[in-house]
Amino acid sequence: MLGVDASTTRDLTALVGCTLPENDIVQVVHCRVWRPTENELRGGKPTVDLNETLGAEMMRLHAEGCVAAIVADPYQLHALLLEWAMAGIKVIELPQNAGRVESDQALYETVAARRILHYGHPVLAEHVENAVAAETPRGFRLAKEKTSRKIDLVVALSMAHWGARQIGARHSWLLS
Repeated sequence: MLGVDASTTRDLTALVGCTLPENDIVQVVHCRVWRPTENELRGGKPTVDLNETLGAEMMRLHAEGCVAAIVADPYQLHALLLEWAMAGIKVIELPQNAGRVESDQALYETVAARRILHYGHPVLAEHVENAVAAETPRGFRLAKEKTSRKIDLVVALSMAHWGARQIGARHSWLLS
């Protein structure tokens, strides 16, 4: 199960894959992050070309048989989500609203129960450290303690984890 948190200019674009092995412990098996770079797009303003980065990575993973589904907020990704669906990838839309509170609360509970494993990806570890749990009437939501700190990979993990729980993604694949 893959989760993506996309941004084109200010934040990072993050892709996280996780599985649910038979013992119901979440295992993070894939992390990628793309930073905005200066290029010819948008008048030289630092930008992430979502087609060339995230889009290419998703199609590579799909071609290798590593994708059960992808969970994403359609806001930045509408065109790519349509492309992926047409390519046969199961797409689950999770807008940045109450659904994200549900996914963040589920991840919070999994972390608190110590039922998550990851392979030590340094940026994921940094983003987890940068995240705080902000209490809302519906549960905890991931937030930044300081706006300058990034949490994009942990947001993508929240969505991947939620999707894995929803459809029971028990696929095993090698780290990419």
